[in-house]
Amino acid sequence: MPTLNKRQSEAEGDQSEWFVVISGTDHPFTFQLEPEGYKWLLSARLNHKSEFDWEVFDTLRSLNMLYTLDSEYSPVDTPMPDDLSFEELSDKKRGHLTEGLLDRYSAAQLASKKETLQFLLSIGDLEQEYLLSILDRILSGTPFISSVIFDYTEAFNKSMVDFDDSFSDYNTVLLALTLSVVYDEIEPMGNVESINEGNPIWTSDGWIFCAGTELIFHAVKDVIVESLPDLLQEEIIKSVRSNGHGQDIYSFLLKGFSSISEIQFIAYIQDLNPHLAEIVAQGLKTGYPYSILILPRSITGKNSPFESSTDSVI
Repeated sequence: MPTLNKRQSEAEGDQSEWFVVISGTDHPFTFQLEPEGYKWLLSARLNHKSEFDWEVFDTLRSLNMLYTLDSEYSPVDTPMPDDLSFEELSDKKRGHLTEGLLDRYSAAQLASKKETLQFLLSIGDLEQEYLLSILDRILSGTPFISSVIFDYTEAFNKSMVDFDDSFSDYNTVLLALTLSVVYDEIEPMGNVESINEGNPIWTSDGWIFCAGTELIFHAVKDVIVESLPDLLQEEIIKSVRSNGHGQDIYSFLLKGFSSISEIQFIAYIQDLNPHLAEIVAQGLKTGYPYSILILPRSITGKNSPFESSTDSVI
């Protein structure tokens, strides 16, 4: 197991204050830690002589946070076990490590590397108290709230919308990362009337809620495809195919993305007016022929005729 160590004497030359030791067949492997590396581990409450998971080591390695001094081997030469898991770390420490990564890198950067992407996807099984705060971090800057993404099956059930149970097989962190990357790239809409094959039906908090046929997603399809790192796209397509929802990203837009947007819209209205939310939910349940797309809105200082407020509508 990799072990974190604090140097007991003053570091000299290129030596780091903290380093990692791994037992080997013939000799131990010693790796110096870049400051960002040991700060990340310390943020998870690891300390001197703490053992940590192999996949954490692999993440350090992929982010170039490890180096060697006067050695014939390098971090890439380290023998790695075939099965990488997080069984050795508590949920609390896994949560702290994840938050440390999110402090230092964007969702797109983390999703662009195999090791960090797998690290993040593995936390989808964290206890709710730890996972919700991480989802909050990832989803900041999007119109989605963590409770909807964390348990969208329950959210759909509460909204009385017919729901395909196979969506429960989607990794919640995968959904959150996808939404984060996508909404970082979608440009705000200045003219809310010019939505491809759809119409704006609600605006609030800088977001435009649009309803239209499935062609509404052509307005953002190219941006979404171009913004998603290849590795993240592969994970999404893998989930789409395993759930029997299609073969490509556009299938995800029509199924997963559309459904999550609908339930987020209903959840938003629920907070403002439960009676109106029930009407919308019943409309969707009875085959309302529209999809929901939420877009960022340019701040113009002028309310549109359908601007929402905290006052009751009904």
